[in-house]
Amino acid sequence: MKNIMKILLLLAVIILGTSFFANNVIAASVDSTTVSPDEITRKSTVTITANISGENIDTVNLSVEECSDETGTCFPPVLTTSMTKLSAGEYQGSVTLLNSKTTHIEYYFTITSNGVTQRIPAGIGSYRVNLSISNGNQNGTSGGNDKKTPGFEIITVLAAITVAILLYKRKRL
Repeated sequence: MKNIMKILLLLAVIILGTSFFANNVIAASVDSTTVSPDEITRKSTVTITANISGENIDTVNLSVEECSDETGTCFPPVLTTSMTKLSAGEYQGSVTLLNSKTTHIEYYFTITSNGVTQRIPAGIGSYRVNLSISNGNQNGTSGGNDKKTPGFEIITVLAAITVAILLYKRKRL
């Protein structure tokens, strides 16, 4: 009886071990990425080049989401394009940004290798790039990123003029 238990245990270990090694697929990985232009602006074309390592890579897709720090959300649609293979392990894809309220982009890759599709980075993470936003049109504010109401200083000036008129009339009477 003990011999049968040992044989069953040994068979279970062998079956589990071979199934583990048989299903162990060498996954693709992104070694580095380059984004151009260096200063991305709203509604511009963004080119992303990625160095991807792995065996038998069939397809590489790039997905870019336009997001806003002000609202804390990303705008639909997700911009997806197939990446072109430039050389061994080097892939490139371009998308044109659509939203005028974008403050940063988040991007990720979907790689199909040996019939297995994986998202890199895995899960819900993404690579992030902040946009270069000019402060040219500030609607009358003093510029910068302060969140003052445009023209708020006029209230102080009007209050000072009102007090001056009241004091002037008071002295005349």
